[in-house]
Amino acid sequence: MIHKAFVVGTLVAVSFGLSEAAKAANGPKSGVYDELMLARNPGSSEITGYFSSSTGGGNFSCIFYFKGKLKSGAAEIESYFPATPLEKISGLLVVDSKEAVTIKLKEDHGGCWNVQHFADAEQPASFRISAAHEKWTEIRVVRAEKSNFYASPKDKTPLKSYLLKGNAVGVVDDQPDWVKVDYPGEKKTTSGWIKRADLY
Repeated sequence: MIHKAFVVGTLVAVSFGLSEAAKAANGPKSGVYDELMLARNPGSSEITGYFSSSTGGGNFSCIFYFKGKLKSGAAEIESYFPATPLEKISGLLVVDSKEAVTIKLKEDHGGCWNVQHFADAEQPASFRISAAHEKWTEIRVVRAEKSNFYASPKDKTPLKSYLLKGNAVGVVDDQPDWVKVDYPGEKKTTSGWIKRADLY
């Protein structure tokens, strides 16, 4: 069942410590929060993020994208799998500090029950930053089977590095038809320009 609205009640706000979160209204920092990538656009207060994790040798996966607008230390968010944006689950992201957030969804996305619970009212999913990327203004997800990196939008020859479908990236800059992104890999972050059409 698709939920198109999620009313954040007083009990939910209190359980998240919203009064404390309001103190971090200018947060959170953009960056990697373990298995969560998060970006805050300081100009628009928009929050975007991508959670991807698996367990059981890859048999169970929890993957979703979300977006919302930060207001007084919290953001009502809409989460969905990038390929099916109309199948939304509503929720709430609360800024616990500039380097920590808590996420509560109305219900868990398919596969999340075995990986990470986001619909547990008593114990919401909390994350702490592991690598700050304060230039990120947005998180986007690759939809092309393969997306090549380029040194600049003017270059016609791609670099050796590339992205695969489902990879999430932090947006650093953009031009018509091109986006400059960071991809935080396990060992290092790869940066460069990719084609805007390669993203959801």
